[in-house]
Amino acid sequence: MENDQKIDCNVDSCMHNDINTCTCKLERIHVCPCKMSPEKSAEAMTACSMYHYLRRFK
Repeated sequence: MENDQKIDCNVDSCMHNDINTCTCKLERIHVCPCKMSPEKSAEAMTACSMYHYLRRFK
């Protein structure tokens, strides 16, 4: 990744997240607008389209 940038991520159900460091293992991500939410906050309006669900068994 250019400039040694890191992507912090706390979504522990994503297969690209290193749960030990809370960082995304991808070199880049694509952030897209969410169309389902009428709410205008940044959290409700954007989503990482690189998310892939990881099923963790306990």
